[in-house]
Amino acid sequence: MHEKMPYLQPFVRSPQADDIVVLGSGRSGTTWLLEMLISLPGYRGVMEPFQPKNANHFPQNPSYSRRYLREGASEPQLEAYFQRLFQQELDTDWWCAWPAYNRRPRRHQTVLKTIRGLLMVNWMKILPVRFIYLQREPVATLGSWVRIGWGESVTDLAVFINQAELVEDHLQPVHHLLARLQAEGSKFEQAAACWWIENSVAQRTLPSESLRLRYEDLTNNREESLDRVCGFMGQERPQFLVSSSQRRSKTTVGVTRPNPDLEKSVRRTLDSLDELAASTVGSETADALEP
Repeated sequence: MHEKMPYLQPFVRSPQADDIVVLGSGRSGTTWLLEMLISLPGYRGVMEPFQPKNANHFPQNPSYSRRYLREGASEPQLEAYFQRLFQQELDTDWWCAWPAYNRRPRRHQTVLKTIRGLLMVNWMKILPVRFIYLQREPVATLGSWVRIGWGESVTDLAVFINQAELVEDHLQPVHHLLARLQAEGSKFEQAAACWWIENSVAQRTLPSESLRLRYEDLTNNREESLDRVCGFMGQERPQFLVSSSQRRSKTTVGVTRPNPDLEKSVRRTLDSLDELAASTVGSETADALEP
């Protein structure tokens, strides 16, 4: 019975085990990965704590969504919010709307999934957590954005280039190009630039011991990828995990059809940003964004 319903297995929270933060762009498989992780014995999920519409007890400052924070920055309100989430004193309304995800006792380890915290990795190092970063091929990711009608929430470059510390620490070499894209670029180009910013910063600031995964590996080399995930979490891969991973995520919207115009714009924009960043600060910037 426990093999079929692993969330019923008895478990006592281990003070030595770290909680997990799953990071990635929207539409890159992060919810699917979260669903797999919380099917493992001993884990309980929290979904999108930076989504103001769906997160109860969210700090009053809405700019925490996609906010860049330096390591060591003083953010007592945000730190207290995280502590309450990881101590399982809070749930997000979005998560509670899916009661099947909330069956576990509150003593379990927490897996927190966010698509809005990619710029906070450096700051989140103060928390006793480990990171799993999931990246999907950018054309497919942005194609999914278009399919579900995501608009200015993911294409507004002002969200990034108006953050002075973010520009100073990471975007100075490409700032003029980003400003031009904001003024003259197509929505596809602006979306590609937003994807580049969030993923480049996340990859540069992730701790070396983090687990980096590709969505395409999870789909094409599933058993090997799940072995890596379970090993990272200190477990043997249970037999049920491969079969349970075949289930569609609650947020799946169907197959994204190829869009030649989008692909051309995305490739051109990402290549321009990579080339400019590499010529200014070194090839490691471009290497970090290998699609």
